[in-house]
Formats: sequence, structure tokens, C-alpha cells
Amino acid sequence: MAKGSLQVVRDAALRQLPKRAAEISIDADGRSYTVRYQNLLPKLTFSWPEAPISKMYSIRLLSAKGAVLRHEQSSRPSVMFDSGKIGEGSYQFFFAAAEGRRSPPGRLSIAFDNSARTASVAEPLERAARAGDKIAISGTALARSRVTVSGAPVPIDAQGRFKTEVAAPAYDDAVAIRVEHSATKVHYYVRHLTSTSP
Repeated sequence: MAKGSLQVVRDAALRQLPKRAAEISIDADGRSYTVRYQNLLPKLTFSWPEAPISKMYSIRLLSAKGAVLRHEQSSRPSVMFDSGKIGEGSYQFFFAAAEGRRSPPGRLSIAFDNSARTASVAEPLERAARAGDKIAISGTALARSRVTVSGAPVPIDAQGRFKTEVAAPAYDDAVAIRVEHSATKVHYYVRHLTSTSP
């Protein structure tokens, strides 16, 4: 027999999800860094604070096992990676000057925040739609989510936005928006309807 758990909480899902990636600064000074993100992978800027004067610098990003994953060069002891360029995982990193001197090696861990909000629902508002009518459903969900309403999949774009129209149940008092994400699992957001009766 399959088992599971259910938690019911009051959450109107009106608070917006982060629309921009967090910008994180990381120094190559021997320390370890842990970065948790909610919606978009962070934008990362690596710097070597006490770098020697050099015509060229390079940064190497290695896997936990030591394989080189990224090797970038710059005329400054600082390199920026846009959101999504470095994914979830554990890394080692260090800078090197053209003359051979290296920064202290550092460690970086990027992980999804399991306590993150899963969605924001803009439409419909609570008791703003009538049972049996065609109603608009729209909002945003965490990247890589799946959204369904009454069993039908709702298209979601690269920014997590979704929008569709559905027929509200004629004999139920609510419509449920189902949001599934591999890390946060399944959430239902309920919007109560008003009756069609006078």
C-alpha cells in the first residue's frame, strides 16, 4: 500500500517569486561558500582579492573529483558567470596569474532551497470567478515546474510564467492549480468560486 503525507497551510500565493537571479560575489581566498537559490540559478562573480599584477588571469572551476569544468581568462582578477552558467553541484576553484602564481583554492556548493515558494497565482483572485464560467488562470512557478488545472497541462515559459483559460467547475465551489517540481514536490493552490445562483 502506497503511503504519503499531506500538509494544509494558508497561502494565497500572491507574493511574487524572484524575477531576477541573485548576484553573489565569491572571493578566491581559501574559504568555502554555500549558495542556495529559490527560482533562478545565481549570477556569480569570482574575484581574487590579493592578486599580483599580471597581464592575464585565468579561473578554473573543477568538479568535486577534480575534473576541469570551466576555464575562463580575463585581463582582471575577476570573472562573472551569468545565471545558469554554473548549475547545482559542488565545485573547487582557483585563479592563476600568467606568471604562474595561484590563488588559494576555494570550494563552492550551489543547491536549490527546498523551502522556496513554489508559485505565485495572479488569476483568478479568491471568489472573483463564478462556478461554470470560463476563467483566466495565470501566474508564475519555479523554473522546471509542471502546472496543471483539472488534469490539463498548462504551458509554462522559460521565465516560469503560465497563462490559460479553463471552464470553472459548475458544481464545485473551487478550482485547484497543481504545481509539481522535482525538489518541492506537489502543491495545490485553491481559489474558491462564487455560486452562479442569484
